[in-house]
Amino acid sequence: MGNPRPAPEGGWPTAHDAMPVCTDDVGMKWMSDFMAGRAPQIERDTFMWMLHGDVGEDNTTAGVLNKADAKDPTQWIESGPHLMLLPADPSSLDGMSDDFNTGAPYVMFPGTPGAHVMIPTEGYYHYQDPR
Repeated sequence: MGNPRPAPEGGWPTAHDAMPVCTDDVGMKWMSDFMAGRAPQIERDTFMWMLHGDVGEDNTTAGVLNKADAKDPTQWIESGPHLMLLPADPSSLDGMSDDFNTGAPYVMFPGTPGAHVMIPTEGYYHYQDPR
C-alpha cells in the first residue's frame, strides 16, 4: 500500500483508495525516505508503478494530502494509472515541465529532493476533475 493516510477500519474500499505501488528495493528505499520526510538517498534511478493511481496530492508541495490545504487548488491532481521515474539525482529534472495537464510526462515536486517524473498511462485522467 502506498497511501500515507490512516487506513479506515475494515481496510480501504477500493484498490484506488489503497494506492498500491510496485517497485524494487531501491524504489522502496526512495519511498521510505520520502514518506519519513527525508531526502531520498538512492544509488541509482529506479521506477515505481501505481496501476490504480492515487487519491490526490498537491503537485508542487509534498505532504499536502487534502485538496483544501493546497496553496494553489489548480495544482491538485488525483491520478489514474501511472509510472514514475525516481532519479538518484533529482536536480537532473531541473527545467522539466511540471504541467500535468498535457498528457506528457511531467515533474512532481519540482525543485525538491522528492522530485520525480510522472508518466501518465491510459486512464490517467479518469479521476481528475474536468477543468
